[in-house]
Amino acid sequence: MHIKLHLPLQHQTMYLELI
Repeated sequence: MHIKLHLPLQHQTMYLELI
């Protein structure tokens, strides 16, 4: 599931997990 979110670099790990 690809979720495109504009998050700060702090949450880059969470962003990668959502992809």
